[in-house]
Amino acid sequence: MLLYLFSMRRKPMGATFFFIVFVLFFHAFAYPYYIYIWTEQLGFGLLQDFVISFPDLVPKVTLAMALCYSFILLGCHAGDIAFGAISTQRLGIDTIKPSIIAAANMKTMLTLVSVCELLLLSLLILQYAFVASPTALFDYYLSDLGSSERVAIRRTETLSFYIPAILHLTVMPMLLFIVFIEALKSKSTYLKHRAFRFGALLVLLKLSTFSKAAPALILIQLLFCKYLYSRQTLAFSLRYVRFGLIALGIAFGFVFIVRGESVDMETAFDDYFYRLLMIPNEGIFEYFNAIPDYFPFGYGSGLGVITELFGDARGTGQNLPTYNLVASVYRHDYDTVVNSFFIAEAWAQFSWGGVVVLSFMAGLLVKWYDSETAKLKNSSIRVGMVVFSVYGTYALSTSAITTALITGGLFIIPIFARFLDSKL
Repeated sequence: MLLYLFSMRRKPMGATFFFIVFVLFFHAFAYPYYIYIWTEQLGFGLLQDFVISFPDLVPKVTLAMALCYSFILLGCHAGDIAFGAISTQRLGIDTIKPSIIAAANMKTMLTLVSVCELLLLSLLILQYAFVASPTALFDYYLSDLGSSERVAIRRTETLSFYIPAILHLTVMPMLLFIVFIEALKSKSTYLKHRAFRFGALLVLLKLSTFSKAAPALILIQLLFCKYLYSRQTLAFSLRYVRFGLIALGIAFGFVFIVRGESVDMETAFDDYFYRLLMIPNEGIFEYFNAIPDYFPFGYGSGLGVITELFGDARGTGQNLPTYNLVASVYRHDYDTVVNSFFIAEAWAQFSWGGVVVLSFMAGLLVKWYDSETAKLKNSSIRVGMVVFSVYGTYALSTSAITTALITGGLFIIPIFARFLDSKL
């Protein structure tokens, strides 16, 4: 995978590039570290208990990871054949400056922004009028509460409207990136004001969901928009390594501020490192150990949408999706969710066949996303697609494929971008 990434160094960044980077970062590099170094040095996590009780578990998961990496690359190669290899020239984005949206079409875009702002304001009012309180917001982000108290706040004081949640995770950030890029191009103070107001409302809503990662990620993506605009190209260079380090610094700084002054820097960094790199790999072991020993293979019935529609199709005695069932094995709590790299859910639903087929499909998916990006005529929308793919491929590398398609936006955003491109 590392060689494949090197082969992309002069090609445009996009979903394929970021997916390979995230898989390398979260798994190909972090997975052996988690197995051989982390648990022995720091002594917490579930792997030590797994190794003692189930000696064949590590070889089984390691084989699954190797198959996953191989079939992701095969899927990427198949995508090149099916959709055509994307070059910088074909993407047509060596120069981002042209393609200012015409005044009439700008009105269409700003009308969409106004609708999103009204929805954001409505959700914020509902959140603080009926669910959460400013006190809960302060306690979660700025007090010295323990992790269990923070989890309790997140469960009880967050709105759970599915469609609005999908919108503020996918469509709204994408629209924000487009408006922000147009504001960078334009001398219009009004456009800059609208971009700032829209972005501020979106960040406020993400803060109200009691998530540390979501507002930090939006800020990182906006910085990435500025970086792409200043570089005037999507072709990868080593200069972007500096941006990656800045992004990690923003994320760590946000987590450290949230944890409060009573937590020292070293403890905050260990916790951040564990949550960022070790938990995604620990979750894989949880799934492979729990399925099929505690619960049978789902064959699709354990997916959240299927469970809601058809109930307890597997006869487990619990009308719950697999991620809740797996959590119950280790945390004795059916309300907890265990998310992990998509091969964990692939294994839980379809065994070895799922690991192979869904890994191949993941490679195809990111290639399809990039091919849809290349078809767009408006350069601002193309850049927005590239910037959004950071979040989408992050979701694909840390959760199920179904999650990445919908809440991760890898399926929704290309459709929305094509609609916008036809209007603008």
